[in-house]
Amino acid sequence: MIVELPEDQVPRLRQMGLERHRAARRRGAKDLCPKASNDRLFMDINGIGGEAAVAQALGLPLQSLHFEHGSADLTLHGVAIDVKTTHHEDGVLLVQDTGSSQAHVYVLVVGEMPRYRIAGWATSVDVFQEDNRSDKFFKAHALPQRILRPWSVLRQAIEIVAGKYPIEVQ
Repeated sequence: MIVELPEDQVPRLRQMGLERHRAARRRGAKDLCPKASNDRLFMDINGIGGEAAVAQALGLPLQSLHFEHGSADLTLHGVAIDVKTTHHEDGVLLVQDTGSSQAHVYVLVVGEMPRYRIAGWATSVDVFQEDNRSDKFFKAHALPQRILRPWSVLRQAIEIVAGKYPIEVQ
């Protein structure tokens, strides 16, 4: 699914990303996979854009995003959703073992502000399988896009879990 963020939201989202970046530096947050090409400021700003894209795709307002350290990015019907954003078209859903939040669902978003592609999602049970432990990324689990669940069924899956979706019993 392709999501194009409204141009009038982009400056605000960039500012929110800058604020998140500054807060993380004040907390002393460390990048577990440092490399010369790793631009933390870009990643923090782009991450906010990815989160906004998922909120928009779920029909949630921008105000639904959670910015507290240690919380999931979004919550829908009590289901905690953590959004992982990459600008690498072939990027993987990468979840650090020591992440700041424990989500029920992880969503992979690919792109750069203002245009994103929601690549798919996985449950926390899917992510934290021993087979998904990464050799390439330090202390992380990684799932390639090809094994992610399709975006089109996420909302229905959440509503079934939350008891909000009527299931007909035959």
